Amino acid sequence: HYRQGEWNRVIVEIQGEPSQIRFWLNGELVTDFQHTVETTAGVPTEGYLGLQVHAGEDWKQGNKVRFRNLAIKELD
Repeated sequence: HYRQGEWNRVIVEIQGEPSQIRFWLNGELVTDFQHTVETTAGVPTEGYLGLQVHAGEDWKQGNKVRFRNLAIKELD
């Protein structure tokens, strides 16, 4: 569960091609998505890493997102 006003722990695991993306928030699996050849058509295999927030109806003007202790680790 999301902890408003506190630091939250996020883990993202991306494996394979087309990739499977798993996202955990504070130890709870939130997303387990499997891409297909169709959903990745034209997507570059190299590039930058982007962090973003998909603001929903609960997002209030003036809210901020901050990141700390980012680590990228290659999996076996």
